[in-house]
Amino acid sequence: MQSPASESSFSVPQNIITRSGQGSDLLVRTVHEHFLTSGHIKDLVSTISPTRDGLPDALGVAPVFVHPPSQQLSKYAPRDLHRGAERKLHALVFATSTTALVIFLDPSLKGSDTTGRVNLKGKKGKDKTRGRVLLRNLLLSQDTPPIERKFAIDADALTGSVYANLGLRVAHLADVSSVSAAPSQSHGRDIFSRVLAHLRANMANQDVDPKALQSALTNETQVQQLTMDHPVIRRAVLQAWLARAIAVRAGQTEALGHVRVVDNTATSEKELDALSRIFHEGQQDGSGAAAGSLRMKIISNALVDPSSLYSIVLFRAIFSPDAPVHIKTDDFWRAAPALPPSAIVENVSNVDDAQTNIVRRALDENDTNRILLVHGSAGTGKTTTIAALCAAAAATRSIWVLTPSDVVAWAAASRLLSSGFRGFRLLSGGNARYEALYPGLKPYRLTADECSTSSDVELLTSDGVRVIICALASVTDRQLRQLKKALPVQTVVVDGADQIDLNDYIPLIHGHSSTLARLVFVGDMEQQPSRDAPSVRSIFDVAHFQEVLKLDVQYRMPHTISDFLSRHGYNDSIVHSPHNTSEPWLVCRFVDVPPKAATANSKKKSRSGDTEAPRRLPHDEEAVIIAAERYSREGLNFRIVADSERTRDILAEKLKEAGLSPFLCVTMQDLNGGEADHIIVFLGSDAGTTINSISKPRRGPPRYLRDSQRIVGQKHGLRDRTSCSRHGRLCKSEQWHMHMACLRRSLI
Repeated sequence: MQSPASESSFSVPQNIITRSGQGSDLLVRTVHEHFLTSGHIKDLVSTISPTRDGLPDALGVAPVFVHPPSQQLSKYAPRDLHRGAERKLHALVFATSTTALVIFLDPSLKGSDTTGRVNLKGKKGKDKTRGRVLLRNLLLSQDTPPIERKFAIDADALTGSVYANLGLRVAHLADVSSVSAAPSQSHGRDIFSRVLAHLRANMANQDVDPKALQSALTNETQVQQLTMDHPVIRRAVLQAWLARAIAVRAGQTEALGHVRVVDNTATSEKELDALSRIFHEGQQDGSGAAAGSLRMKIISNALVDPSSLYSIVLFRAIFSPDAPVHIKTDDFWRAAPALPPSAIVENVSNVDDAQTNIVRRALDENDTNRILLVHGSAGTGKTTTIAALCAAAAATRSIWVLTPSDVVAWAAASRLLSSGFRGFRLLSGGNARYEALYPGLKPYRLTADECSTSSDVELLTSDGVRVIICALASVTDRQLRQLKKALPVQTVVVDGADQIDLNDYIPLIHGHSSTLARLVFVGDMEQQPSRDAPSVRSIFDVAHFQEVLKLDVQYRMPHTISDFLSRHGYNDSIVHSPHNTSEPWLVCRFVDVPPKAATANSKKKSRSGDTEAPRRLPHDEEAVIIAAERYSREGLNFRIVADSERTRDILAEKLKEAGLSPFLCVTMQDLNGGEADHIIVFLGSDAGTTINSISKPRRGPPRYLRDSQRIVGQKHGLRDRTSCSRHGRLCKSEQWHMHMACLRRSLI
């Protein structure tokens, strides 16, 4: 006997199209998939009226998504927490012109409905899967009688989510959002704009309510326990009804034959599973709006038509399950874009043999070098190698240097400029902080607006510009069409590849499939992931890329820091260049900053009314400013690294009061290493945990320990010197400690 909570009925007023005869209520019936029977489907099909709308075998379909509230999941949460909190397909709605059937789903198919909507007691074995079989037949048009045609708004997203969440395929699903009165004008429009344009082109303007339409197209919620008639369910009902209504109208105007039909029944299971995994990861990782949306759109399309991605050789080489078997064969690369002619690389100055080998392999015509992985810790010459590659390639091809983010692009451009290379432009919007951090880059900065016309691009190329540096997400900007015609995205160097998730390359590979011929990934595969991407699966984690070209000679870093990092982060693999003769005792000091008593005005009363003891306020702000003033007087190139944005803002105000630039203070996210020779570190609450993280797998050194010639650390209240002494012991420095009183007299 069915649980009374397993079904319900209610009505939904149709308020999108308000013309006479179109504004009636829709009768809605809800059922959990474990209680779905053929009778539910027959009852729904019986409400189709061929004489009324001319479509005897058609249903509208819409999904309902549920995902956790954003405030309940920190972006710093471990990967397993993200996996458990992904957006899920919660229900499917099937609609005729008068009736809708809402089927609530159990993606786990374990028989336990964690939402608390229904009582599944007694539902086991075949009883639990019978509803899934009926749902599969409905989606595959295998019912009796069969429903040959189904219509949806954004059929790609629906088909992708159905396979990714339920493992079910879809047949004969038409995407009514592809219908438009003016196809040439609909390119690039969002779904709402396309649907609204179609409705207004076929009906009087006053008959369409844009607000109601916008609401109907919003079919996801953060509420995890839905009632049967929750607003998101009502919106999905209207969306399914609207999809069929548009199809009916298109059939009356003979436009139905031009609607794009989605069918993934012929796609191999291996390809769908690989794409489904990427789809799931895209739901979990919280990518930025533009880049993440584009990637999900590409994957959704590929779940419908895998050839849209699997026909791209570079995509197959990285993502295909069969890549390890075929990637070394000659036939594998035959359909890839042609490589430019080999460049002659001879007597490259200021590079060693390992760097020269990388440049040569990146510029030859050998298919086995189309994808190169280069690993090196900080100071081993990665930027020097990129600069040598850009200089050697400038005469024969364009180079695009892509980075994880805008701030990394500025740092990469600064290092490239310092190496002596000038034939590049930094593609980035204006940012006062970055401009203050890198004043020398002002003549080399370029915005998308400044290269959107052919005349702008001609001026650039006439100046000898052959290299573009930008963030990975920026390379898909539509404004760059003219720039890409003159400087095609053919050879791409990824600087900081260890900080980029593998799936983030999909828009790059898909959008430049006709030109992109080579990818050179440069990074530190032992580097600690950034806080913005704590669980990155980078290109270095792909098992079938077993050959990694390594740079292990330390050229820039002081011996003490280099030895420390080699010992604790790189298995003693870093060796010193004979030209690196920095004095080890000048490297690192940790300043013990004692607290001080607050003034009488800072006393506060407890809840009982008693006056508490004076609070103890730290000296740390004063210590940082003293060090900054000293470095400034000596004309040293330095930065202050704060442990949080709040601390950065506080210290920036103190710097302004002291007559110094507030942009001298940055957070760890703004620091990429190499920007300054001297670093003043506000250790804050991380003092006791920074070193602990270094010994963990895939946890390399923090950035402020990588590149600087000198480091002054300070942590207030370390009376037992525990954290300072631990840092000092690991650095093997006997002169590690300094009291606050000594800081005024002699910083280092």
